[in-house]
Amino acid sequence: MFIPPYLILIAAAAILIVLFYSIKKKNKILIFISTIAALPILYLTTDYLTKIVFAAKTERSGVVIDKETGKPLEGVRIENYRAFSNSEFALNPAITTDKNGYFHIKQKINENTQFSLDLESYIGYVSELSKQGDTIKLEKTKSDSE
Repeated sequence: MFIPPYLILIAAAAILIVLFYSIKKKNKILIFISTIAALPILYLTTDYLTKIVFAAKTERSGVVIDKETGKPLEGVRIENYRAFSNSEFALNPAITTDKNGYFHIKQKINENTQFSLDLESYIGYVSELSKQGDTIKLEKTKSDSE
């Protein structure tokens, strides 16, 4: 479930205000409740900040070619492998290879992010695309290569 970042930050600010107010009034019950409520909000906030705000801008580039012929493949769709479960790292807009099979990802991504590469009549491929200038060889499905 994706929670918009602004909601996380608003909730964190509200909890902190209640916590400071309860400390000022020396209300032990309110201090306890706001502290317990602050824990999941604090987790979500730090998780958001480390993944999105402070994520290193790691660029990836390369070329996708046909494994048998060595010809560049145009229109290969490249997307975050787990985009369906973690939309904040989805590549927006979708990345596709150009007529020379070249791709370049300039968005903030984690170092270990895995990408899926898909093209009709080719076997799907999953990779971290760890190097600049990767050459990825896609293999045709059996029914297309025969």
